[in-house]
Amino acid sequence: MSARKKPMRYGHSEGHTDVCYDNSGQYILTCGSDGDVRVWQGIEDDDPQSITVGERTRTVAIRNKRIFTNSNNNAVQAHTFPEGSPDGIVTRFTAPVNHFQLSNSGDLLLAASDDFHIKLVTVEDSQQKVFVGHDAPILSVSLDPKEEFVASSSCDGTVKVWKIQDQSCVKSWPLIPKCSDVSISKTLCRISWQPGKGKYLAVPVEKEVQVYERDTWTLVCSLTDDRIKHPLSLTLWSVDGSFVIGVTVDGAIYVWQWDTKECVQFVQHDKKLTICGIALHPQGKNELAYTDTEGQLGLIEDILPDSTSTNSSAKVSKANVDQFADLFAEEDNDDDFLAAADAMEQIHQNSQRSNQEDTANLMLNGDDDDDDDIGGVVSQKPKHRNIQRIQDDENSMDSTSKPTSSVVEDSDAEIPVAKQPVVYQGPQFAPLQKSFQPSSTPVHLSSRFMVWNSVGIIKAYNTDEENSIEVEFHDTSLHHAMHLDNGVGYTMASMSTQAVVLAAESQDSDTPSQLLCLHFSSWDNQKEWNTTMPKGENIKAITLGYSWLAAATDKRQVHLFSVGGFQWEIFSVPGPIVSMAGHGSQLLVVYHMGTGLPGDQNLGVKLLHVCGKQRRILSGDPLPISARSTLVWLGFSAEGTPFSVDSLGVVRMLHRKLLSWCPVANTKSLTKNRSDHYWVVGVHESPLQLRCILCKGSTFPPTLPRPTVHILEFQIPLCEVNTEKGKYEEEYWRTRLFSNHFDYSRSQGYETDEMAEKAAQDQLNNALMKLFALSCKTERDFRGGEIAEMMKSEHNISLAIKYASRLKKLSLAQYLSQLAQQRAEEEASAAMATQDEEDEDENYSYGSSLDAVYSHTETEWSSAHGKSQPDKDEYDDDDDQDDYMHHDGQNIEKSPILKPKKITASKSITSSQGRRNPFKLSGSKESPSSQTTKNGDTSRGSNIFDGLKKVSSQPAKPSIIRNVKGPRLNKSQKIQPTLLQSRSKNKESEKEQNKSEEKESTTSKPVSAFKYWLQHNQDELKEDNAELDEEDLLKLATQTWRKLSADDKKQWTERAKNETGPSADSTTPQDKKRKREENNEPLFNKKPSMMSKLNKKDPKSKVVLSSSTNSKLGGFAFQKE
Repeated sequence: MSARKKPMRYGHSEGHTDVCYDNSGQYILTCGSDGDVRVWQGIEDDDPQSITVGERTRTVAIRNKRIFTNSNNNAVQAHTFPEGSPDGIVTRFTAPVNHFQLSNSGDLLLAASDDFHIKLVTVEDSQQKVFVGHDAPILSVSLDPKEEFVASSSCDGTVKVWKIQDQSCVKSWPLIPKCSDVSISKTLCRISWQPGKGKYLAVPVEKEVQVYERDTWTLVCSLTDDRIKHPLSLTLWSVDGSFVIGVTVDGAIYVWQWDTKECVQFVQHDKKLTICGIALHPQGKNELAYTDTEGQLGLIEDILPDSTSTNSSAKVSKANVDQFADLFAEEDNDDDFLAAADAMEQIHQNSQRSNQEDTANLMLNGDDDDDDDIGGVVSQKPKHRNIQRIQDDENSMDSTSKPTSSVVEDSDAEIPVAKQPVVYQGPQFAPLQKSFQPSSTPVHLSSRFMVWNSVGIIKAYNTDEENSIEVEFHDTSLHHAMHLDNGVGYTMASMSTQAVVLAAESQDSDTPSQLLCLHFSSWDNQKEWNTTMPKGENIKAITLGYSWLAAATDKRQVHLFSVGGFQWEIFSVPGPIVSMAGHGSQLLVVYHMGTGLPGDQNLGVKLLHVCGKQRRILSGDPLPISARSTLVWLGFSAEGTPFSVDSLGVVRMLHRKLLSWCPVANTKSLTKNRSDHYWVVGVHESPLQLRCILCKGSTFPPTLPRPTVHILEFQIPLCEVNTEKGKYEEEYWRTRLFSNHFDYSRSQGYETDEMAEKAAQDQLNNALMKLFALSCKTERDFRGGEIAEMMKSEHNISLAIKYASRLKKLSLAQYLSQLAQQRAEEEASAAMATQDEEDEDENYSYGSSLDAVYSHTETEWSSAHGKSQPDKDEYDDDDDQDDYMHHDGQNIEKSPILKPKKITASKSITSSQGRRNPFKLSGSKESPSSQTTKNGDTSRGSNIFDGLKKVSSQPAKPSIIRNVKGPRLNKSQKIQPTLLQSRSKNKESEKEQNKSEEKESTTSKPVSAFKYWLQHNQDELKEDNAELDEEDLLKLATQTWRKLSADDKKQWTERAKNETGPSADSTTPQDKKRKREENNEPLFNKKPSMMSKLNKKDPKSKVVLSSSTNSKLGGFAFQKE
């Protein structure tokens, strides 16, 4: 029976359209580029219901009284039926959705988009599985009826089959022409599974339909016809799986019978327009609905043949009838007999139709044991049985023409079908992840981000109107924005505060891969240079560091260049490049180490210092990522710590002390919807900031409107973080982990923020104290002791002892007291060991100095008279600070040693200068012991031991529990005696005191600028920082002095010289005596609390009395005598 076409009805505006039936087959739903969904009650409906779902839509489906459409906001949304009210969004993409399909039950939705991604979404709770592997927009998708596999076709020219369980690609065929977008594709390549068990997959390829077998994925056959003149675009199986329908781009519809592989039906569109969508009646009614590019809806009745018999069997039946007619050719009732034969044939056709319906019902119930064939072998049992029915008619045959039993048995026998053995294919490994640039969006987008980091943004535009690159800096004072022509086709970019680097892959064999560097920080006029890679070598990743850049190629090589263009280094990596990142002198390279576990990536990482002191930190160590995920971001924090992010949102940082990767955040857990993602653009450790862009329903953001950067918090995934104990533990370990960068920066010679470091240490101490208090409250004394052992501050240990004593935990308090005593002994032993090492070094230096006295040191008879030396005051300030500050910021008292004065070597005199008598006194009125140079060094005529001083032989024992109310007096410090106390001394002690004072006044060196500045600003510092003790106050004073400008330091140096400098040493002893009489107080008597710490070199030396006291004592002694 031939097919009958109904007149077409106008439904939508011109453009892409689609059509489907509802579950009952009562309604026909169409959609189009006008954004409306129309509900038709048959082709004759003159007033269809219209539901507006958006600006445009490409696909429509209906299940369980819900209409699903793909809208213009890159999402698949639902509406109620028949009301048409919005019913939520099922899933989102970052690009337009091209095609989707619902499962038979309506519980699963399979969708594909222009962003190369395929998602299988559970409609009820929006749980999704993502299939990634195509390199171009997806054309169509099809879901296996058994829900085990997914098939897809793409503009990259491939048709892939995916396994739903692990989202792995099990088969890929290059079958269709490649293109860059769905709009310019020659076909829609709608693929379809055979209903029932999904045993076969039909794919339209050029002018034929290729059918592949399930599991083996081998080509079974190709369905074609001589009348096909244009490529096939759509395929569809009949409800019972016995027919295959194919539609060409010129509107021709072909129907093949699957058993015979013959074309049994052909229908041509009246205007030969392209047909966009087709749908068969779901309840077995023999009609096909279709839509075209002009927005029209058409319907074809009797599209499928009425019986399963082929045309050849029909001819055989007609020949048999003719044969029976010849037997009665001589009779008069020929016409009556032929009419009776036609009636009999009509009865048999009705019977066959009922058998066909029964067969279809059996196949829908899953019984398809005898409806398929392999290799073109077709069961002829039904055909033989129908012919036998006609032959067995006793009214038209005599007894001699009845068939024998053997003939009946032969007619009932089926041709045996050989079964192919099942081949074990082994585990299916995930495809290797392709290389990418951190913080960049896919290359196929017409408007994309090439890079987004803490320096700026680089965007690329590739449309019919323009092909350009825009460079934008966050800090406009660094450089102005740039607009570049992208005729070369650059696809990779990186930027820093010094340069911008662009790279392009090779397009063909004649065009090599190119690298362009815009060095805007160059001090010459040449701000740009470029280079080409060797032939056959393509750039896959680039990055920038401080004064260098790196380019990785597909030959597994990494090229290093200076920002000026000098080729620096080249080295190889063991596998294909995945990504690179640079910061300062550090280069981080990630590559494939091999095939990982099923569904996983096996990535390796190298961390190198490529400039300065070159060395390897990580050499081929595995890079951990989550199971069944890929690497999506790689980079450094602003402080120089490596970080990585995988596709499941887990953020990891490198623990430099352990050289292991630690999870510090999970961006996926912070999203509200399952389809949302955070796109990382930067990391900061001080303060803690994870800078991301929220992408709703996608994995990367669009360029317009400009996205907003969100600040996320770090959280280490410890156990029971919701409890009070877990909260404090997470705070402690997070602060400790993110404080390691201070030590690294200090080891690399960078300046660190000491206030931020102190704040981090205070936060650590507070967290430990909270944990200690919580342990005491919960009767966990042993845990409290463990926490106390982690405390480094003596003040915290003393507070812990007081807290334990207040709670009457005497055993814990006693344990902490023993811990404090042990800690004090260890610190004292360490201090003595350190001092012993210094003693050895100084003794060695002292012996070397004795040898250098008579060889390399200037003397009165070996140096020119009046030769000037460098001014010591220029560097005296920093020397004084370093002398009194321990490496950990605490003051310590040095062990007793005989320390010679610093002896500096100078140039030797010429031979023309005469020698001087070393035993002859100079013409100066000063004593030989007071003759010093400006540097404080003794001259050759002085005794070497004159400048040696004896200090205390016992080091000061550091205290554990300090008095928080005020500074503690040092036992070695003596209080200055008064006049009455001095009168009780005998005359001999008074004379010795006067002599020692006079000697010290003549040999003491000038006060440094730092001491002089501290004397005048000590009160102000104490007022501003009343909570600090003496040690912290001295440390703050040192920091404040270092922050002064060079002019300010010079001014304080001059003031120190004028008041206490060399001008005082150049005066005569009588002038000094008169000057002392004018000053009633010693120089440093005003500020004894802090200055005593600066003058603790000789704690056992006698206290120097004032000049007025000495004069009165001298006069008293003279009168007594």
